[in-house]
Amino acid sequence: MPFQVLGWSGLFRAVILLWLSGLVGLAPRPAGGEPVAGARPKAVLAIALEDVHFSPYHFRSQDGHWIGVNVDLVRAVAAELGYQVQIEAYPWARVVENFQQGRGSGVMDLLRKPERERFLAYVEEPLAHEVTQLFVPAASDVVYDGHLDSLGGRDVGVVRGYFYGGEFEAVPAVGKVVFSSQGLLVRNVALGRVALGIGTRAAIQSEANALGVAERIRFLDPPINRIPNHLAFVRVPGSGSGGEDLARRFSAALREFKRGAAWPELLVRYGINPDQW
Repeated sequence: MPFQVLGWSGLFRAVILLWLSGLVGLAPRPAGGEPVAGARPKAVLAIALEDVHFSPYHFRSQDGHWIGVNVDLVRAVAAELGYQVQIEAYPWARVVENFQQGRGSGVMDLLRKPERERFLAYVEEPLAHEVTQLFVPAASDVVYDGHLDSLGGRDVGVVRGYFYGGEFEAVPAVGKVVFSSQGLLVRNVALGRVALGIGTRAAIQSEANALGVAERIRFLDPPINRIPNHLAFVRVPGSGSGGEDLARRFSAALREFKRGAAWPELLVRYGINPDQW
């Protein structure tokens, strides 16, 4: 096409058309491809969790997506605050290394430990509570009266890097056999290779079901504790600060969500009685 000189009015119209086409190109689009009028892209929160089957709190669906009570809860509350959640799953040691180095936005399904506070700003409202219990091979004759010193010096299987609450950690007489994953812990207790294990009852039961060994373990009553399970946001590396404002806003929104009808509906979706959660 031959070169054409535009007058001022033609040039003005061309600039306006280019500007408008740029706006349309930048507008967020749903799956169908049409721009959404007035829509704004949501900020993304990269939330880390341990890459394990931790049902009902977090686990992979058949198509490989992360689901679970806490995953759905975090997504729903984040959406209320204008955020989209991107789940990032790693081995637990990598999760810890990442938040200590200031990588990612936050961590979920996390127990609160004082030494983690300089790396993380915790959401005060818990996502859930984990009931921690000892478990043994089904045929075991171990007697537990609610006091850890009644275990008679037996070693307890634990998972490396897991925290089971101050009650358990403070008993020096309890020896520990360390496993690299919860699956290995459950399997070894079920096979009688270690006398006792400890863990969150719901997660241990789910793991045992998945491994086909649920009939080969039993839990000891009473529970050791009931520990809050949290979401926390990563602080600025080296500063010991950052994340507090988001943690406060998330905590308030989380409490509000739990007052609404969507919360019991979410629990029922995972086969949980809201009155027992």
